[in-house]
Parts: sequence; C-alpha cells; structure tokens
Amino acid sequence: MDSFALHFLSRSRAGMAIMDVRAILVVTPPEPPSGECFAGVPLALADIVGKSLVEHTCDRLGRFGVEEVAVVCEKRFHNSVHFFGKAPAHRLMLEQESVWSTCQGVFSDFAQAGAEVVLVQRLGAYTEVNFDHLLQFHLDRRAHVSALSDIDGSLDLVAISASRRNDAAFLFRHRLTEFRVLPAKYLYNGFVNRMRHASDLRRLTCDVLLERTELRPVGKQIRPGVWAGRGVRVERGARVVAPAYLGEGARIRAAAVVTRGSSVGHHAEIDCGTIVDASSVLPFSYVGAALELANCVAGSKHLASLERNVDVEIADGKLLNVRSASASHRALQSAALFTKFVPLEMVRGIFALRRPTSSLEVPDGIAPSALQGAAEVERKRKERERMQSSAPAAFENQLVVVRRYGGDQ
Repeated sequence: MDSFALHFLSRSRAGMAIMDVRAILVVTPPEPPSGECFAGVPLALADIVGKSLVEHTCDRLGRFGVEEVAVVCEKRFHNSVHFFGKAPAHRLMLEQESVWSTCQGVFSDFAQAGAEVVLVQRLGAYTEVNFDHLLQFHLDRRAHVSALSDIDGSLDLVAISASRRNDAAFLFRHRLTEFRVLPAKYLYNGFVNRMRHASDLRRLTCDVLLERTELRPVGKQIRPGVWAGRGVRVERGARVVAPAYLGEGARIRAAAVVTRGSSVGHHAEIDCGTIVDASSVLPFSYVGAALELANCVAGSKHLASLERNVDVEIADGKLLNVRSASASHRALQSAALFTKFVPLEMVRGIFALRRPTSSLEVPDGIAPSALQGAAEVERKRKERERMQSSAPAAFENQLVVVRRYGGDQ
C-alpha cells in the first residue's frame, strides 16, 4: 500500500502523520461541450514539450508522494493514449460508457484498500496547486469534500474523504459540478491555464519554454533556450532559433526554420524550406515543404489558426499529414518516398546502358555521363573556332563583346 507523508498538520496534532492518499484523473470533455479539444481529442492528451497534461499531472502527484493514480479516459480517445505505456505503475481505464460510473467504482476500490483521502481531478485546467497544503486544509476543516477554485470559478479538483462514499457517488453522478453537502472551498491564487482552446495550449508551451511554470521540457538543452529529445535530426541548412523545443525523434529537413517559441512534437517531420513560427506541431505530424506556419497549432490533419480563431481540416497529405506510430512503417514510407523522388538523371546514370556519343575511342570504365561531358566540350570548341574564322575585321561602334563561358579560353 502506497503511503503519503504529510508534514503540514495543525498544532493540536502530531508533528508528522502517515496518510494513504490516492488520485483519480478523469479525461473527458466538459458537459455541455465547451471546447477543451483539438481535432476531436481532449487537450489533456496533447503534447506539451514532450509529455501530455496527464503525464505532467501524474509526475506532480508523484513528487507529493501520491503514487497510486488511476486515469479514466473515454475509449474513443484510445488512439491518443500511447503515452501511457511509459507509466506502467499507473492504472489506465478506457471506458465505452460513462467514465463517471467507472470513477465511482475506482473510488470504492481505493476506499476498501485503505485509502483515507482520494483526490479527483478532471483534466481540464492545469494548475500548480500544492497538494500538501490542500490536504492539510481538508483535514483542518474536517470536511467531507474540499473543492479547489480561483476567482474565475471551479478548477474541477476535489479532495474527498474515503469514508464519504455517498458524497462521492453524488459528486460523480453530477460530473463534479454539484455537491451533496456544502464543500470546503480552497481558494487558489497560483498559476492556472484552463486549457479551453488551442491558444491555451500555445500559451502553456511558451510559458514552459520561458520558465514561467514548474514544468520543464523533456530532453536536453542543447544550447540556451533550445531543448531537444533523443534522436532529433536537424539537417544541414536548417535553423532552430531559441526558444524552441524539438521532441524525441523529430526531423527538421534542410532549409527549414523553427523559431519564436515553436514546439515540434516527438516523431514529427518538418519538410524542406518550411518555416514554423510561433506554432506547435503535434507528435507524428508531417508538415509539407515550402510552407509557413505562423501562430497556429497543427496535427492530426487539422490546422488551428490562433489569429483567426478557426480550425480547418487539411485533406491534402502533401501539406499536412499523419506519420505512422510504428518505426518500421515509417522506415518503409521513407524508402518508398526516396524511390519515388530520385531524380530521373540519377536513375538513367545508374541503370541505363552505356551509349557512346562520340566517335572517339572510349576506354573501358568511363561512364556515359563522362562521355557526354567530353562531347559537349568538343562541340563548344568547334563552335568557337567557327565563330572566330567568320568574325569581321573591325567591330561597329558601341558594340560590346563579352565572354559567354567564363571557363573557356
């Protein structure tokens, strides 16, 4: 059984107590729908400098000693939860029906296993609440339920005493919006990003890159303001201007530019000559050549313009596409593209039969391309001799003669 060391007890209590605290994270859009999605997927599952909001929240809970975390997610989002393979100690539940009835079952399991307090959060908003302080507040008030809020309203985070199963059941039935008894309200005044729109995703990314939050990019800072994950490939001629983030396995092709707080998710690809300016490219995305992404979020064949506040689906895969999550499949795709776009001249030079283009005797081992070059030089020499023999003795006034081929003599 995982335990939680609590140091912020009231003076009437002992200096330290051991409590069993567990957590339930709920990934589902609000009711009624009011945003919090991009391309039909909750923003809580979107990549933010290397990890999703779910992963970042699990990490924060772990730092406060809460190691038993259950993540309850709607089954229709199963294609977006590949991240969870990196956190086998946590429980992931994909539900076809209501996630809230599942939460009620998980709460009962935690209570039977000895939990004393259960934290429940719908992601949702990202906060940096001190869970020690929240739990101490809950104990000092001897509350059944304590709810986190700020001056703008509820933040969908509650602490529930595990013995209050009826209160928990009522709360889950009403999706954390109504309470059976009046909760103790914990007023929070720290960092908040409510993650309602794609613009909030961009703002949180910039806040992380500028070190305005507790979050830090996943990877190594390769130079001031530029972070990169493992296996990043930046081709010659490409530029990455700080602050910027390149996720694991990302590829920036020749002459591409990533600048002004942009983020390129893991295993994404920016093709030749494309500029990514103040934008976020989500994982496994392909952005075509010679484009300019400015103030937008791109991924899953969708493009959200933050200036125009519109989200459009891009049907042309040469502009925006989705890369396979399978490394072997990506390798096969790259090989197919290489075969398709090899210059025709190279194919002829490798596979075509040698056809002499000159009457000169050709030694073995000389490639046809070399013969063609020699024939061209011979043709230019004869043309120059012919022009010199037919040139007039004197030139007319104001006639300028220049050498056409700088290397010819």
